[in-house]
Amino acid sequence: MSMPGIKRYTFETAEQWKSGASRHLGFEPGAVTASARYRAIQIKETSHKDRTRAFTYEFCADLAWVRRNFKLMRNSSAGLREVERLSVGRAARTWKPSALASGKLYFWLLIRRRGTPTETRIYRYNNVGQGRRRVDVVRRPVLAMCTDRQDGVWVVLGGDNENATVVRIGADGAVGEQLSIDARLKRAAITATCDGKRLVVLDYAPQITECDPQKSWRLWSLDLCDRTPEGRKNTAFRVIYSLPRRDGVCHTDAPLFRPQLLAIDCADVIHVVSRKDGQLWSLDISGFVIRQHAETLDRCDLPIVGIAANHELAVSARRGVFRLRPTMVAEATTGDYQPTYITPTMTSPDGEVTGWSRADIDMNLPAGVTVEVDVATSSDPVVASQVNQILADDTTPRAAQLAQLEARLTWNESYSRRFQAGDDQVSSVHVPLHGVTDTFVWLRIRVFAESGAQVPVIRAMRVYYPNISYIEYLPAVYRADKTSAHFLRSFLAIFETLFGNLDAELAALPEKIDPATAPNDWLPYLLRWLGLPPATELSTGAQRELLKAAPDLLRARGTQSALEALLRIVVGDAFEVIDSGTQASPWVLPSSCRPGIGSRLGNGTLILGNKRPAFRLGSTSRLNKRRLGFQKTDSAALFLRRHAVIQVRVAAARDNRDELRDLLDRYLPYFIPAHCRYSLQFVDPAQIRGHGRLDDDLRLANLAPRRLGDASIIGTLPLGSARPDHPAGDNGFLDVDLILS
Repeated sequence: MSMPGIKRYTFETAEQWKSGASRHLGFEPGAVTASARYRAIQIKETSHKDRTRAFTYEFCADLAWVRRNFKLMRNSSAGLREVERLSVGRAARTWKPSALASGKLYFWLLIRRRGTPTETRIYRYNNVGQGRRRVDVVRRPVLAMCTDRQDGVWVVLGGDNENATVVRIGADGAVGEQLSIDARLKRAAITATCDGKRLVVLDYAPQITECDPQKSWRLWSLDLCDRTPEGRKNTAFRVIYSLPRRDGVCHTDAPLFRPQLLAIDCADVIHVVSRKDGQLWSLDISGFVIRQHAETLDRCDLPIVGIAANHELAVSARRGVFRLRPTMVAEATTGDYQPTYITPTMTSPDGEVTGWSRADIDMNLPAGVTVEVDVATSSDPVVASQVNQILADDTTPRAAQLAQLEARLTWNESYSRRFQAGDDQVSSVHVPLHGVTDTFVWLRIRVFAESGAQVPVIRAMRVYYPNISYIEYLPAVYRADKTSAHFLRSFLAIFETLFGNLDAELAALPEKIDPATAPNDWLPYLLRWLGLPPATELSTGAQRELLKAAPDLLRARGTQSALEALLRIVVGDAFEVIDSGTQASPWVLPSSCRPGIGSRLGNGTLILGNKRPAFRLGSTSRLNKRRLGFQKTDSAALFLRRHAVIQVRVAAARDNRDELRDLLDRYLPYFIPAHCRYSLQFVDPAQIRGHGRLDDDLRLANLAPRRLGDASIIGTLPLGSARPDHPAGDNGFLDVDLILS
């Protein structure tokens, strides 16, 4: 049970973790991780010819780029292909592609004159690289260009004697919004978030003469939905990250990193890359550095000349185009690379009971990783104030900030603990603090990883105060001797750790089983609890939606509405369910060997026939006019093949079909009607439009409406032709009085 009067500091959310100082650590919802390596996967058939700055993700999530010879290339699930050679007129000889932007219907290409980077042109093409139109509305040098996530573009206009301006050019080529940047830019990059509501500009050549130009760069940002206090739309960018500091003070220990490339992924994470050495930093939308990667590509693949981001990163480099996929492999700990976190100042106020109890840390400790926890204490308010000032200065580089904290704090080795484990299970480690009597406490967490080890993940940290123990509930004789009391206090700390959070865990149980608030690792368990198969292939959002809909789905299980609701959660709207019970009833025409019995063919009648088999001697071959191996149609087999079958047709990308098939094969048996079979088929999105029937207007698949007319033949009966020896169809239709014998 928990003890009355106990309090705690909690570090679980990203905002709580960011209140401290860190380096080489990434902050995600509910977790802190050491920086992991990116695995560079070269796209097949790409080479040095694909080294280009005009590089982007299309609106349909395919990669597209323009080679130096102005060939538009596209990489999709079907592979790499050349779309079109973009027409730029005579400029093809003396100009080069500089930026590419993709919208729903158009491509936009920015080109520069070789040797004269201030001379630029913008062309607009349709989505297959044709229909060239030159846009001449901009009279100033264009420094950078990006899509507005519709069919227009944002461009950064520079100049030596005036501040930079960001201008939107619409799909019709007209100039729209004009936004201001309070600086003169010479080199810049620009990008927009996936929803198009925020712009970020990278200024990698700021005019700051007091500082080393190799260490100078800034990030500007503007929320397009932001309003001033007067209600007017905000049109001015603000700095969200800057090296050197915004007041112009330079740091001699600032990292030698100046990015030239910029991209934002679908999670609104900003990625900046240095072309020469391939360093990559990731920042959140507020400018907080969450990851620093020393290397992204091998040295032989450098430099990087282009970057694009969507659900994953892709770069254009010296030897081709690469996809950058994060792995769970940590970088080896070195002198320069040391993942470190220092908590903000934690205070145990003076009172009747003071001191500290313990710190609990939930983490994954894979093999080859060691986590060291150190404790610093003080009762001097001056020291606490100095530490708070260092943490409040968000313009100081991380390395300098940690160095200043190390100089102010003294780490007590008697409280240090080292933890390591051989599996990747979530475990809780404990650091006893009941010997600490000072008012202020700081904890330092350092990660030591061997090369190739898996990335450690810190889930949460809780620091308890004041020093309240089970020993307070024992007779006073157990506290009489200080040495014995200290030993007993340490012994009881084991039970306090085991049972101290019992009440909190029981109180949190309703949140853990609520689909809206359940932890991500509880979602598969909750699905199994309801009797549903696991759905780890789905995103956490889709799993939560499936849990919310589970009562209605299970209540309507076996109906078409429940099956369609399930598919809508799993695959979206790109599916079709065909129930054999709602289709036309099969009708087998009697054989011509039974004279005197006629058959009528009318509206709504379905004609079944055997598929033409592959060539086989004696089966489909003919000898003179005699057909060998001919067999009569088995009408019972035809009925059985179409009886009690639920056909599910799903539109999905070819790369995802295997994974999606495994998931649907687990779920479809739960939701199809009893005693029925199902057929799962993957098709292209254009094919999900219904199916054809023989009716007044015959429509085959996705073809144009066709009628049985002059060129149609059933058996030996040509329709629509007036021959005296054959009955003719009425205007190309099968007449209801027509008898085939």
